[in-house]
Amino acid sequence: LDHHLGDGCTYIMQTGREYHDIFPVWDWQKIPGATIEQAPELTGEIRRKGTRPFVGGVSDGMYGLAAFDFERDGLAAKKAWFFFDTGFVCLGAGIGCKSVNPVVTTVNQCFLKGDVLASDGVRLSPLERGRHDFFTAGQAFWHDGVGYVFPGKQNLRLENDARTGSWSRITTQGSADEISLDVFTLAINHGVSPDGG
Repeated sequence: LDHHLGDGCTYIMQTGREYHDIFPVWDWQKIPGATIEQAPELTGEIRRKGTRPFVGGVSDGMYGLAAFDFERDGLAAKKAWFFFDTGFVCLGAGIGCKSVNPVVTTVNQCFLKGDVLASDGVRLSPLERGRHDFFTAGQAFWHDGVGYVFPGKQNLRLENDARTGSWSRITTQGSADEISLDVFTLAINHGVSPDGG
């Protein structure tokens, strides 16, 4: 299930508890920060490297940059993260995949803590629990002390609801008892066969 953890995984941590023991209910094709083809099942050899060699980072001790040119199994993306003292900017370009499956970049998938607020361009209002789709420029959200801003028009899906799973799904020593946890997921849907997304 951890096949995509090396594909640009980006955790947003303030307390260290945002992802603690979330993994039985995690959607493993929605790794925070990663762009992933939403295939019904993982195909090909797992945990293998991408085919492009460019990856790098730089920092002056306060500010930083990380970037990579990703390609594996027909999915390609150029990704960059710019880190500042009070936040960071994530950019993706050249996203392409010739597949019948949608391609998604997950912004975050963590425990749901309190209300999720969405902007209507003037004010932030709480969202009902469930699945929400957005396609307007300038969309912004607030959850658990973190603001998410999308300056351009994006096809966004936000889920703020309970999810079920079990520890036996990820480890043979784990219990098969079903558990339910509240999860916040925010993702960009690039659609089927994106070209230059």
